[in-house]
Amino acid sequence: MKFRIPERNKTYGGKMAKSLGNTYTVADLVTKGFDPLAFRYLALGTNYRTPLNFTWEALAGAATALKKIYAMLVRGLLVCRLHC
Repeated sequence: MKFRIPERNKTYGGKMAKSLGNTYTVADLVTKGFDPLAFRYLALGTNYRTPLNFTWEALAGAATALKKIYAMLVRGLLVCRLHC
């Protein structure tokens, strides 16, 4: 089953459309080394009325933020195991 990034989104400021050849699937994101949850984090960080301007840089920033959240959760679990 293929999943595409919704077409209300933009890529590098322009319209994202299959006919333009600038749409990406989740498999494309995984192939480039990104966690699909990083895209979800990026999409959830955008106002629902504002089109998401998809760029690889924005996705990389979301991936970095997600890794920091994971690290914070791991630290919290370790501290809880030591002191709880």
